[in-house]
Amino acid sequence: LDVDGARALVTDIADELRGSSAQGKMDHDEVTRFQADNLVINLEKLVTSIVGWMGTYAFRPEAAELGFGLDGEDGLPAMEIDLGAPGTMLLRGRIDRVDLLPTDDDPDTALVAIADYKSSPKAVDEMLLANGLQLQLLSYLHVVQELPGLAQRLGKRELIPAGVFYVGLRPGNGKSVDRDKIVADESAWQAGFQHQGRLNAQ
Repeated sequence: LDVDGARALVTDIADELRGSSAQGKMDHDEVTRFQADNLVINLEKLVTSIVGWMGTYAFRPEAAELGFGLDGEDGLPAMEIDLGAPGTMLLRGRIDRVDLLPTDDDPDTALVAIADYKSSPKAVDEMLLANGLQLQLLSYLHVVQELPGLAQRLGKRELIPAGVFYVGLRPGNGKSVDRDKIVADESAWQAGFQHQGRLNAQ
């Protein structure tokens, strides 16, 4: 899928869904139509940015909206976490995107990166992370590495953690604070979609 094809696909899907989504609330009046147009424009920019970057990205998206521990979805169990004397915690959820890169020495083993989409730009906070208050991304990474049956579902024997990223559905300011430049310069607004997270540089 190239950039132009990706943009056209987003537009077609948005046009198809606009009248039916939420009982037509996104096509109710001029205000909601304006808001819907804005959402579509942002999604077009996000998707075309990601598709454009794929040419320099060796990982391949392999799963989207991957549910675990949710009744009737994907057939994957909840992640069991032994808490010792208090008992066992069952972690369940849905991972937005799982990307894989097979290792050179073993095609049945792959590096794995997790992407989590957010309605607004979000970054990993060092203090929250260190104090166990921002664990969603790392929990997902633990799930894909340890959950029984998940690696096999993705066609691999073993998954090795490589990275975790937040992806904002709306752009941040990127590296520029000049609004006119961001609007006019494609590279400027693309920088606003830069993924935020952690990567094992090795």
